[in-house]
Amino acid sequence: MNWLLIIDILRFMTIGLLLLLGLTLYRARQQNQHIWLFVALCVEVIAYLLIDPTLGWVPLLWILLMTGASAIPITFWLLARALFEDHFKMRWQHLLLLVGVLVINYTLLFLRTIPTTPDSVVSILGGFLSQGISLFFIVWAAFVAYAGQKTDLIETRLHFRKYFVLLTTGMIGLTLLTEIVVNQNHPPDFLKFLQILGIAILTYYFTIRNLVFAPEFFLSRTKPAQASEPPPPEMVQKLRELLETEKGYREEGLTIRILAEKMGDKEYKVRRLINQYLGFRNFNDFLNQYRIQEACEILLDPGQAEVTILEISYQLGYQSLGPFNSAFKRQTGLTPTAYRKTNRLPA
Repeated sequence: MNWLLIIDILRFMTIGLLLLLGLTLYRARQQNQHIWLFVALCVEVIAYLLIDPTLGWVPLLWILLMTGASAIPITFWLLARALFEDHFKMRWQHLLLLVGVLVINYTLLFLRTIPTTPDSVVSILGGFLSQGISLFFIVWAAFVAYAGQKTDLIETRLHFRKYFVLLTTGMIGLTLLTEIVVNQNHPPDFLKFLQILGIAILTYYFTIRNLVFAPEFFLSRTKPAQASEPPPPEMVQKLRELLETEKGYREEGLTIRILAEKMGDKEYKVRRLINQYLGFRNFNDFLNQYRIQEACEILLDPGQAEVTILEISYQLGYQSLGPFNSAFKRQTGLTPTAYRKTNRLPA
């Protein structure tokens, strides 16, 4: 079987699909800044597919393609965070991280071109380090997708976590591991074929889906979704009793499953109730609206001035101080300590 011919045909078909997908996403760039990450990933994958050893005689083109290919793990990690972390924001530190990784890769690549024996320590360790850095960010992206499953309220994104991202990271991770094991820049033809086939299938998937993400993937919802039917009144009543009357949000480690069991309803129904009818994308954000509201009341109460911030966080169900501080500042714009000093009522 002529693997090289099959690979070339599949490669250029995939490049065409990626160009179409990238251009379509670019047209939707005003919907959300994070779409730029997906456009960048499309361009970088195209660069990876175009890399060929014969391009070495065109230095500038070779450097551009290598830069794009080397940036794939970082962009993929950032995209995973943008998709699955509702409060993720691009920062200048991310750009510095990308530049740093590129500098390391090019330094290692330069060291490997120095005339040495094939089994030199620099050549072997350089290859391991370069691939190891890439594998680290791929694994981190998989962890980001996995870690937020319990609190994700968006059903389409929840399925996306389980199937798309983990399969993609598995495909890229397998290639990186193979390159580390064999210590070579070009995997075997059959593995190369499987890799490009995986990229083609994933690209085709988005092309068939009208080249547009479901709005809830990227766009933060500020109003409850318009559902076809109103929520069952008894469910709403149970939810209000548990959280507003019984203050069930104080329970440490409260999850959607536990809340559904307390309500006597299916987990997916409770998830849908909070997402589609109340407009929350994340279960922690839903709980935080109650927890932070009570925290503000405690901080404003002169009779509880001696209660420490740590005690308040534990009292409201947080397992540590860090998440409480982050949630409080996100909702009020101040840290708990600053809020207490600024808004304390006279005794």
